[in-house]
Order: sequence, then structure tokens, then C-alpha cells
Amino acid sequence: MFTEKADTQSDAQTSALNEKRARLISQAVCNLLKEKDEKRSVSMLANVFSDVFSSEPSQVASKQQDSQCKQPLDEREIALLTTLFLTLPLDKENALLFHNFSLQKNTALKLTETLKSDAAGTFSVYHVDEIKQLLAFSVITEKRRIYTAVNLSYDTHEMPLPLGFMASTKVKLWKSDAGELSEFVTQGPLSIAAFSTALVILE
Repeated sequence: MFTEKADTQSDAQTSALNEKRARLISQAVCNLLKEKDEKRSVSMLANVFSDVFSSEPSQVASKQQDSQCKQPLDEREIALLTTLFLTLPLDKENALLFHNFSLQKNTALKLTETLKSDAAGTFSVYHVDEIKQLLAFSVITEKRRIYTAVNLSYDTHEMPLPLGFMASTKVKLWKSDAGELSEFVTQGPLSIAAFSTALVILE
């Protein structure tokens, strides 16, 4: 679990730490994309996220990645990663991830507007399913709770949500395959499409 508040570190320290986090995440995602689809491990990605966001600042490695990820991306991957990266509590260092993967920020302009103030929060991975290739984590800030699921398989699955999530809850939902934000009251399980990222936002 990662928790970071503005009053615990200076802006400069926080920015430097988030840059290191972004570089480690970039390298992990590059390595993931190099694997064949059926061999992409959500557990590996979950471990990187947990290590990066749970470690003390002094323990976050300073491994550098100086160039963009060379792996070519298709439209699904661009949409999946754009949504995923926007969710991470990295403040302006999210831009480094976009640069490393040649992503266009305007592909998720509405989502950027929705999440723009979530620079600090509590990060926690709550679901990993290697068979279904599903990963889910939460980012909880003073203003909202965001539940993010990543589906690296070619099948549609039920979106994993944390224990205690209430039915008949008013949510905002963003799916990378649809590319739009919707708002409604849940009536049952939510789905996540093949090779996509989905966000459930509670405010």
C-alpha cells in the first residue's frame, strides 16, 4: 500500500520520487509488451506496482530508462495504457509514461479532466488472476475512490471489485475500449472487455 500526502515531502522530493516510479513502471511495461500475448504476466505487473508504491522513498530504485519504449503499440494497447497510466498517483510524472510510450494525452482528455487532482493517495492491488490475466487495484484520495481493472486476455470477464463494494452504487465508469465516461447506478456485476482497462470512480 502506498500513501503519500503533500505535507510529508517537499514538492521537489515528491516529483523526484515519482519520476523514479514512472521510470520503473515504464521498464516493467516495456518488458511485458515484449512477451507474446499468452505469456504476459499480470502478477509481474502487480508486483512492480506494489514494490514501487509500497517502498519507502529511499528504497525505490534509481534505475534509469533514457529512451522511449521501442515496442510498437496497436490501438488497443495505446487505449489500455493511456487509461492505466492516467490512474496511477504520479502527478505530472504521468507525462513521462506518455512520452516513453508515445501516447497522446488528448486520447483521454475527458478522463484527464476527471482525475487531474489525484496526485496523492493510497494505492493497493486487490486482485490478481493469472489464469484470466486480470489485475485490479485501487487509488483512494481525499476526493474519490478509483478501482482500476486491467484485462490482458482475449476474453470478456466480470470486472473484479473489492470486498464490500455495494450494489446499487452511483459510479462513473470509463472503459478504454469505449473511450468515454458514463455515470449510472450499478444494478449488477460490471464487465471488462478483452485487452482493455476499466475504471470505476466513486466520488
